[in-house]
Formats: sequence, structure tokens, C-alpha cells
Amino acid sequence: MKRLAITTTIWLALLGGGGARRALCGAPCPPDGRAKAEESVRAASPSAAVALPENVSLPEDLKPLLQEMWRRSPTFREQCRRIGEARHLRVKLSYAVPILSSRFRALSVVNKREGQIDVTIKLVSSGDYFEMIAHEFEHVLEQLEGLDLVALAEQRGDRAHRNELGFETRRALEAGRKVRNEYLR
Repeated sequence: MKRLAITTTIWLALLGGGGARRALCGAPCPPDGRAKAEESVRAASPSAAVALPENVSLPEDLKPLLQEMWRRSPTFREQCRRIGEARHLRVKLSYAVPILSSRFRALSVVNKREGQIDVTIKLVSSGDYFEMIAHEFEHVLEQLEGLDLVALAEQRGDRAHRNELGFETRRALEAGRKVRNEYLR
């Protein structure tokens, strides 16, 4: 049986310094701004249960971040709902060693075989993990929908383009930014 592998990548400018520990919390927020955002999340849904998809595996130290993303971002909750409903999908998030000459902050490798979709998301760079993860989750949704990235890139529009590792889409870039803004609100 022929195995089809499609690679998608994220293309974001590096957003500045900070170590991996700080990166788990995302972009720096003023203490009072972060507390205010957390207060508004608790006020809006004090007993909301976090429903991360069962078909997504991730390092233990990323779970608190994804749970907070779920609480703060309606867009991320919708991504999680759609991913969780896809029984033929498995997503694995992990860290990767940064490639010195690479401009990529995250990389998704999509393997489709016999009706199953397996996506491995590698977080290459520290930084706004919430933006990177939401961006890569949007690539997962594009694959679930059967989006033809080759055809979109060949149209020469701004919806998708090729890069040295695969494809980038405007939709994934916008989803990452939207979740970032909702998270930091």
C-alpha cells in the first residue's frame, strides 16, 4: 500500500528571548494584566471542565498551558472539539531540538494511511507556545477537511504557499494569532 506523507510547517518570526520555562507561560504579561485575564476567565466559567481531546498526546509539562488555553480561548476550544470528534485522528505534541539555521518554530508531519491520520507536532523553538500550538492545530483541521495544499499553493494566491519543508497557510497563521490574542486578553 502506498504511504502518503504530507508535511506542513509554521512560519513565524522569532518573537524574542526568554527561556523554555518562561515560554511555557507564553509571552510575558504584566503581572496585573495576567491576573486580570485569569480573573475574567474564572468569572466567566468558574466551574468549566477542561476537555482536551483524548486523541492528543503531549508532554506533562504542556498540559497546564493547554488547559489554560482551553479556558481562555473560544477558538482553541472549537479546535479541540473538532479534533476530539475525529476518531481516525491521532495528534502527538513533543519538543524538538532547535535547528540552528532554521526559521521554523514548529513543524507538523502528517501521515495518512488506511483512513488513519497521524500528526506529529514538533515544537522547535521556545516562545509563544499557545500561538504555535493553535497554529499547528489549524493545520490538523485543514488535513481533516481534506484541504489540497498543493492546489492552493499553485493558485499563487495568499491562502497557501510552499516553503523549504512543506506548506504554510494564511488560515493557520490567523488561527494562531487569534488564539494568542484571546489567551492574552
